[in-house]
Amino acid sequence: MLPPELLGETIVQSHTVAEWPLSRTEKVVLADGRSFAYKTTSPPVMEPEFYAAAGATRLLPAHHRVGNALLVDWIDSPSLADLPLSENELLTHAARVVQQIGELEPGLPVYLDVGTSAKWAAEAASTLVKLRQLTADGRFPASPGVDDIESWILSAPVLGTVEAHSRLVHRDLKPAHVFPAGDGYRVIDWQFPAIAPAGVDLVGFLDEAGIDAFHHVDPVTYGIAYFLHLRWAVVAQHDLFPGAPVPFLRDWAAGGLRGVRRAAEAVV
Repeated sequence: MLPPELLGETIVQSHTVAEWPLSRTEKVVLADGRSFAYKTTSPPVMEPEFYAAAGATRLLPAHHRVGNALLVDWIDSPSLADLPLSENELLTHAARVVQQIGELEPGLPVYLDVGTSAKWAAEAASTLVKLRQLTADGRFPASPGVDDIESWILSAPVLGTVEAHSRLVHRDLKPAHVFPAGDGYRVIDWQFPAIAPAGVDLVGFLDEAGIDAFHHVDPVTYGIAYFLHLRWAVVAQHDLFPGAPVPFLRDWAAGGLRGVRRAAEAVV
């Protein structure tokens, strides 16, 4: 619980609004009517470091760091997920937000950097070693065709896209994380920012909105986005939760593999 003295005002209400193994978010309401999101995190979540380094920027809500936690102004307005938007409207918003993320200052702390062909190749190799280990010990189901996927992941089109289009990405961009404001947008939940091709944010946003991103980005970018989805599931199961299988991570890995295969089949 947040110490009241840090806010200089009496806390009149506090309740958990989101919780998972690596983070917990409470909504805190003060006697003077102000509200905050108080977020505590565990490594490898990067959010407190990212907010602290980003400072005052229009794309992030007002915030300050409290030790290893984060205190963020509560956004009391609808997100893009709450608004009755058409597919074309969502596409327009997504393109604008992705562009603005790319305009944040360079050098911010990130969870993952696969922004060069060498970094991408090293991360791909490490991920597939861990995937094969998880398959061998039964924590993930057998994944036939991994060798074929590896060949595509390290192919010239993929490496060329990584080299040409990488910059800061959110890595978990969803309509529920984006709030329209009078002067642009506010984007929350920067837990795992990365250096990667810009289009991966568009893929994640559209798929979360129920729009098939395959029809709106090139197949290579689509496959890169799904490989990063696969990578997170593999690394989380292998490194963060090694003791027992986590069913939703198994499902995420299967979805990531399907996405990579779809992309590989479309790129001759």
